[in-house]
Amino acid sequence: MKTTPHAVVRKPALAALTLAASVATPALAQAPAPGAPAPTLDISMRHHTLLGSKVKVKGTLAAPAGQRVVVQRSKGHGWRTVARATTRDGGRFVTRFTPRRLGRMKVRVLGPAGSKDQSKITVYRQAAASWYGPGFYGRPLACGGTMSASRIGVANKTLPCGT
Repeated sequence: MKTTPHAVVRKPALAALTLAASVATPALAQAPAPGAPAPTLDISMRHHTLLGSKVKVKGTLAAPAGQRVVVQRSKGHGWRTVARATTRDGGRFVTRFTPRRLGRMKVRVLGPAGSKDQSKITVYRQAAASWYGPGFYGRPLACGGTMSASRIGVANKTLPCGT
């Protein structure tokens, strides 16, 4: 069998590329070994927060201490890393991040060997509110309903009552 110079050149280049890729790839992105399950990851956090307040993300990774975990939030069509942590004894970790936009967003935590857990949070802004008591019960509302002791909602002509 005759080898061409291209085959001799490609094999060392491919081997060098594979080695460089495996050295440059962080442990978080590597897939688990075939047949080996990813370590379980459980997280907890508040599901509602004010804009500018820190969100505490804590959890447990079923792996030895010293493992890196990354907290990411949804960003359009991708994910953005917002915090990092290292596990302690028992696989516990705690980290915080500050949401920078209003609304609902997905938050996920990535651990080693493809382990991940996901949750959703809603970020609100602070606003003033008024309370109307018994003197207004039975009177008409801007939304078209009638004021009662159990009525909760916003005063708006376009939003339905109870919003």
